[in-house]
Amino acid sequence: MELDTYLSRIRPYAKGCPDQVIRNYLIITLRDICHRANIWRHSDKLFMVTTVRLSINQLQAPLIMV
Repeated sequence: MELDTYLSRIRPYAKGCPDQVIRNYLIITLRDICHRANIWRHSDKLFMVTTVRLSINQLQAPLIMV
């Protein structure tokens, strides 16, 4: 969602405030909300496995032969 969609909702409460200032403080506020709600990502970690080798003795579920 674009930040400009919120400008019409914020302008009545910030009369005379330039749109760029509203956008800047909106970004700051949204970042703070995301950080407090633990949905702000500082970094992502991706672990990749190249090869997995299991013997029949290492299987967790019982192997049923039909």
